[in-house]
Amino acid sequence: MTITKKKSFLGLLFLLVLLVGVSVFSTNSKAASVSLLKNSTLTSDYTNQQLDLTLTGQTGLEISLLTSQYVGFKVDDNLKAFLSDQAVVDSLKIDYSVPTLLGNRTGVVTTLKVDPATGIVSGRIPFNLLNIAIGQKATYHLSSNIKLPAGSYNFEAIAADTPIDLPLLGSNGAKASITVLPTKTPIEFFVGTTTEGTTYVTFSNAIPDTFISFFPSEGGGTKTDANEDGVGKVTFNKKLTAGSTIAVTVHEPDGTVYEETLVVPDPWVSQ
Repeated sequence: MTITKKKSFLGLLFLLVLLVGVSVFSTNSKAASVSLLKNSTLTSDYTNQQLDLTLTGQTGLEISLLTSQYVGFKVDDNLKAFLSDQAVVDSLKIDYSVPTLLGNRTGVVTTLKVDPATGIVSGRIPFNLLNIAIGQKATYHLSSNIKLPAGSYNFEAIAADTPIDLPLLGSNGAKASITVLPTKTPIEFFVGTTTEGTTYVTFSNAIPDTFISFFPSEGGGTKTDANEDGVGKVTFNKKLTAGSTIAVTVHEPDGTVYEETLVVPDPWVSQ
């Protein structure tokens, strides 16, 4: 009788192990090709020609059952050509901080898959995930040295159990965007005289659509906008005295306002 009970117990234990195995397989199947992070967010920053994209989120139940993990970042379509620049590619790296039962594990992945056709930069986290702590914050950070032109750009990112592709990002990726403003250079002003003897001011290097007001100390103010090339000209209705001043107020498109003072030269030189 004792032997029979022992056999029954072993049978039940085998059945329990089998059921757990099926459960694990089922969980893995459901987790395949989906984001491994819950409440994931993506932040972006561009400072001093360095692009930083940071993906964060909470580790879910599924992540503790996997042995592979991939993280991918997609750049804006207008930036895909930069991924063919070897200098940019060489500067790409992904830092990660993943919670484990023994504390956060950090590292850097520099062997990345860079695809200029899709704009995806991805890498595999090189350790077994069976020890991942559930419900904790995981962080993945892509950085690169790159000189971005002025414009607005959108980015996406995801952590998954399979190599990253466009359909996976499109349905599950976290999103962020940045706006790169034109590089500011000092506006250059030139004060001269027309053939009719009136005073004029030309300027260059302004941000397009910058609004500029001119107020001579002798009266007779005027104003204008910088054109798409950042240049413009105003002409006063009289000849200003050499040594007199022109107060200039510059209103840039981003709301920046500043003032300058021009001095009417002597002798005048026509431009």
